[in-house]
Amino acid sequence: MTFFATYYIIIIERRKTKQENRGKRKMDLKLMRLVDEVLTELDDIGLEVKWRIEYKVNKRFKRTLGRCKRIYDGHYIIEISEMVLAGDGAYIKEVIAHEILHTFPKCMNHGKEWKRLA
Repeated sequence: MTFFATYYIIIIERRKTKQENRGKRKMDLKLMRLVDEVLTELDDIGLEVKWRIEYKVNKRFKRTLGRCKRIYDGHYIIEISEMVLAGDGAYIKEVIAHEILHTFPKCMNHGKEWKRLA
């Protein structure tokens, strides 16, 4: 498992109430747990993630399920919609896996290589 290459960002804003922070922590922990499961499944089928990925929950997404942004070579940010995290675990893992596949070489769009891996 390549957890050293992937790390998690958990941001707790001080100006929010304790209840809002508690809800955010739950979402972040759920996201981390599901990302771990997806990375394990990808490793099991021979797709090893060897680069750094930050994972964030995005509250502003209304029509977007997730987004993968390349910050610079070997460093990505994956944002998952808060609405997606309210859903079924299998569906969330599917969205996470979809976004992680965009981090592989020649896979930033839904071209031939991305479809081959998916």
